[in-house]
Amino acid sequence: MVKNMAIVSKGVKNILRTEVFDRLNGHFAVYKPADVLPGQVASRVKHALLRDLNELPDPYPESVVKIVPDEARLDHNPNALTALSVPSLAGHPLVKGRKYKSLRLRLLSEGHDLKSSGVMALALQEGVERVDFYKQARLPSQYIIHGRLGFATFSHDIEGTIVEKSTYGHVTQPKIEKVLSGLLRMSQKDIIRHSGVNIQSQEAYELASRNLLQPSGDIPCLLLDLRCSKFEPPDFEIEVHCLRESAQYLRKVINDVGLFLKTNAVSIKVRKIQEGPFSLDNCLLRKDWRLDPILDALRTCNPLMSTYKLLPIELQKDELLAKRLVKDNISKDITQEEERCFVHRAESAPLKE
Repeated sequence: MVKNMAIVSKGVKNILRTEVFDRLNGHFAVYKPADVLPGQVASRVKHALLRDLNELPDPYPESVVKIVPDEARLDHNPNALTALSVPSLAGHPLVKGRKYKSLRLRLLSEGHDLKSSGVMALALQEGVERVDFYKQARLPSQYIIHGRLGFATFSHDIEGTIVEKSTYGHVTQPKIEKVLSGLLRMSQKDIIRHSGVNIQSQEAYELASRNLLQPSGDIPCLLLDLRCSKFEPPDFEIEVHCLRESAQYLRKVINDVGLFLKTNAVSIKVRKIQEGPFSLDNCLLRKDWRLDPILDALRTCNPLMSTYKLLPIELQKDELLAKRLVKDNISKDITQEEERCFVHRAESAPLKE
């Protein structure tokens, strides 16, 4: 028991667990290591929080007063009583068990798989209620992908079975940049096509001026920016800004770059360095997956979560509605039925040609 108590950080060890539990609300980010599934990361964070919470002191008194017969005076007075202070067992774990057995913890991030690493956002307790808003907002992510020229594999990564080898002496960084520009132009056409408005209309101009000309509905992975940040043959790095991505899709982008260069390329590492408001500076390393660092991360990350940005793009188009929904948090007096009506009104509004 003494060994477990050392796990609880000094900053919260003297605070009642009910007070600490009330603070565990919002969003924060951890650094997901490679070769660990996203669900396993969430499970480990949840286990660490429950472990540290249950090690905090209970609000129960350490001792209670008990009235017992006074043996020293029983000969003179059979009804003699005395007050004794005895240890209280009300909060003992062997009596009442673990107080906290579960927490609401949900992944905010999408796109990670077993081999990827980097920023992974999580929602805790009341923050879980805003996960759907976060995903509908489609905030962009930024990746650094490490590639290697000269061979191809079935899985498009360096650990897969090699299916082809090729020379790469003709490849230069300007050629890679040219290929990336071509891929980016194709992706920009997809963004316009999925935006749901006539690009020649007045509505498109107004949305673009408010930075709201964004894809809506069920969209594929869209590339917003591509740049070759490092080239040391056969290795190179590509910086990617994207929406609705998956790590495997980004590995395929590296494979396509190799084919356009008339050679082959595979991905060595896929690392997410930013997702929406979360960056590497906000991430907790594995050694910090504990109660006190997570409380600090919640205090830092919660102000970064701008409510306006978390509204669905259909609601952002209605400026008056956005102002009503956004005060300092999503108004609780707006029901889900009202919200559906607002979305329907925004989607069914006629286009301004």
